[in-house]
Amino acid sequence: MEKKYDSIAVGRRKEAVARAYMKLGSGKFSVNGLSLTDYFPLAVMRTAVMQPLSVTKSEKRFDFIITVRGGGKMGQANAVKHAISRAV
Repeated sequence: MEKKYDSIAVGRRKEAVARAYMKLGSGKFSVNGLSLTDYFPLAVMRTAVMQPLSVTKSEKRFDFIITVRGGGKMGQANAVKHAISRAV
């Protein structure tokens, strides 16, 4: 049986909970069915989400499908950041 994802991780921040499904790819993001820029319209939120990939220099190496719920948008962005850092 073929693995669908290379890694699955959960991240939390305050009331927000995010689950990140990671696989090798070209840097695509899907957050609750939307693109990263559509779901997180502010640059500071996108920067927080991308920080673990920037530090490891792997921005274009992995594809992510992310589900997130609860909390506010900034809390969700930090929960996604936590999930991505755990997945990587």
